[in-house]
Amino acid sequence: MLGDRLMYRLAYRKFANGTESLLVSHSINTGYRWYELRDPNGSPTVFQQGTWAPDSNTRWMGSIASDQNGNIALGYTLGSSTVFPSVFFTGRVPSDPLGTMETEQVIVNGSGSQTSPTRWGDYSAMTVDPVDDCTLWYTQEYSKTTGSFSWNTRIANLKFPGCGGGGGAAVSLSASLFNYKKVVIGHTSAPQTVTLTNVGSADLNISSITSSGDFQISNNTCGAKVSPGANCAVSVTFTPTKKGTRKGTLSFNDNAPGSPQTVALQGVGQSIGLSPTALNFGTVAVGATSPSQTVTVTNFGPATVTFSGFVFAGAAAADYLFTGNSCSATIAPGANCSVSVAFKPSVKSKRNAKLNVQNNGGGSPSSASLTGTGN
Repeated sequence: MLGDRLMYRLAYRKFANGTESLLVSHSINTGYRWYELRDPNGSPTVFQQGTWAPDSNTRWMGSIASDQNGNIALGYTLGSSTVFPSVFFTGRVPSDPLGTMETEQVIVNGSGSQTSPTRWGDYSAMTVDPVDDCTLWYTQEYSKTTGSFSWNTRIANLKFPGCGGGGGAAVSLSASLFNYKKVVIGHTSAPQTVTLTNVGSADLNISSITSSGDFQISNNTCGAKVSPGANCAVSVTFTPTKKGTRKGTLSFNDNAPGSPQTVALQGVGQSIGLSPTALNFGTVAVGATSPSQTVTVTNFGPATVTFSGFVFAGAAAADYLFTGNSCSATIAPGANCSVSVAFKPSVKSKRNAKLNVQNNGGGSPSSASLTGTGN
C-alpha cells in the first residue's frame, strides 16, 4: 500500500486572509491518514490530522485538496475480501470538528479485481478547478472485470454547497493582536474587544469561539450565525497565573476560508503589585515639601521576590523623595511592605514622574505614577 510514502499530491493553498495551508495523505494498515499543516513558510505546525477508518474495509491510494472556502475533499480506493476495488470520497467543511471527516460516498463501485501487475492507481489525483476554485476533480483507477490488465479510470467532480456564487462567507477581524502589557498575578485586566464582520455573500456559521492560556472571553455577542454584512464582537480579559510573558489565542471556528481565524493574545504577569498605582500631590509651593503619601508593595506570586531597586523615573524624577521604606531585600509570597513618597517641586509647573520598584518577579519594574504641580 506504499504506507511509507506520502501520496500525490502535497496541496498548497494561500487563503484570502493570508493563511497558508498544506494538505497531504498516506495509507496505513488500520486506515487512511491525512494532515493539514499551517504556516509552512514561518513556524510550521500540524493544524489538524486524522485517520479515516469508518469500518474494516481497506482504503489506499488517496489524494486530498481544498477549495477557496477551506472545504476539504479526500478521494481513495476502497476494497476488501468481499468488496471489489471501488472509488470513494469523503470531505469536511471548516465548521466540522478538527481532524474529522463526514460520511463517505461512492463514486463508482468496482466489479472486478486486478490480478497482476501489482501497481495500482498511479495517476490518482484530487485537484481544484482553476476556473472557479470550487470544483474538485478526482481521477482514480477501478476495474469492471477481473483480469491481469483490466483496469479502468473514473473521472469525477464534486463541489461543496456555498462555495463560489459570490464567494460564500468571509471573515474580517478588526484586530490581529491584543497586548495587555503588565498585569499583577491573579488580577484581571480591562477587556479588549475584536469585531468580527461577515464580508462575504453567504451566512457565516460559527461552530465555536475559544480562548487559550491565561485569557478569558468576558463578552460574546456572536451567535451561531452571522448574516452577510453583519458583525458581532468578542471581548477578552487577561488574568495571569504566572510571572513573565504569557501568550494565548482567540480562535473563531466557522465555515469561512482560513478557519479558524485568530487573534494573538499576549501579556506579562507581575508578582509585585503596588497600591495605589497613582499618587496626586496637588499644588505645592516651589521649594516646599508636601505631606508624605504611602504605596503598599505586595507579592501576589507563589515565590519569594528579590528587590533590586526603588527609584524615581521621568522628567521630574528629581522633584520627588523617599520619606520611608519598610521593604527589605526580599519579600515572601503574600507579604507586603510600604514605601512613602513626598513631593518637593523645583519649578512652577506640572511635575510628573514614576515610582519604579525593580524586582525579579516578572515584568519589572512595577510602577506607580506621580503627579504634582509646583506653585
